[in-house]
Amino acid sequence: MAEGARDSPEGRRVVLGRYELLRTIARSNATVYEADDLRMGRRVAVKETRIPDDVPPERAEYLRARFLRQAVAAAALDHANIVTVYEAGTEGPYCYMIMELLRGPSLSTVLSRRGKLQIDEALEIITQVLDALQSAAEKGVVHRDIKPDNLTLEADGSVKVTDFDIALREGEAGRGRKGPVGTPSYMSPEQARGRETDRRSDLYSAGVVLYEMVCGRKPFVGDTVDEIIQALEYSDLEFPEHLPADLCWILRRALQRDPGARYNSAAEMLADIRALQTRAPSDTVPSASPAPPQVAATLAASERRYALGNRVCLWLAVLVLAALTTGGLALLSRPLAPREPVPPAPAVSTPRRAPSGLFGPDSWGAQRRQPAQDPVGVE
Repeated sequence: MAEGARDSPEGRRVVLGRYELLRTIARSNATVYEADDLRMGRRVAVKETRIPDDVPPERAEYLRARFLRQAVAAAALDHANIVTVYEAGTEGPYCYMIMELLRGPSLSTVLSRRGKLQIDEALEIITQVLDALQSAAEKGVVHRDIKPDNLTLEADGSVKVTDFDIALREGEAGRGRKGPVGTPSYMSPEQARGRETDRRSDLYSAGVVLYEMVCGRKPFVGDTVDEIIQALEYSDLEFPEHLPADLCWILRRALQRDPGARYNSAAEMLADIRALQTRAPSDTVPSASPAPPQVAATLAASERRYALGNRVCLWLAVLVLAALTTGGLALLSRPLAPREPVPPAPAVSTPRRAPSGLFGPDSWGAQRRQPAQDPVGVE
């Protein structure tokens, strides 16, 4: 049991001194419980995250501080379409976030059951999501993980944006994290590259969710994370024939790879969607029709920038390859300098020395021709 936790008279865990855990609602990187608030007499959701035992103390302290900082940021987002955070705290290795209890299914559950939604249903859902994102952006918060799993559809028709676990304030670096953070199929290209994100990254993810709702599939798919990232970087968007042209262009603008070519704010994207909602079904036109002038101009400028960037990269690659090839050919065609002949080594006359050993000195005549020497030590 966590430090500070206790059991209720019924034997259930009580955390932060007042929340009695009743049952598990969900389990992934964190565990979410339905709980009783013993002080206020209401049902709440308790999200529990455990810091691993092998984490160094300074790292564990950083994780606790980050968790509380994210909880404070989420609690400041007072909006009807954002899950309400009541409290947060830590007990030993456990971190707890106390939130309103949601009863409805996630959008992911609905899509897995129905495949895709009617266009009017999808537009109603995404308008509420964009309302929430606009409110978060006004407070400088970037969600960074907008996806169907984090959107709850309540029985009264309201949509709740949940899970601000990896949210950051706009312009804040993701300290302590390495590489991209989020869900690959819903990441913006800059997020997939591990670069700085802002409100336009959330709008890209919202565009992916809208596309999936009306098309019944994600715009960019792959069997691995690398394949998904390659697809969102280089694959073209494809639209079913039944989609209205204006909806296709809204999606195309939201899903631009260049953040500068996307909608600048959720309010701007929301205005285009609400204008689309006010039109009668007879006003829809085939998707082959031209884009609205302001959208077409923005997309054309973005496509020109990307085409220019691709051409520059291609020419740089060609120049580098040409330089390497030219250098290699020059080395191969260069004549080799003739090698000068090496003069023979001068002959060295070495006098033959008499070996000692088996045959003895008398076997060599020269030894006998040497003059006699005086005996040593004889006077």
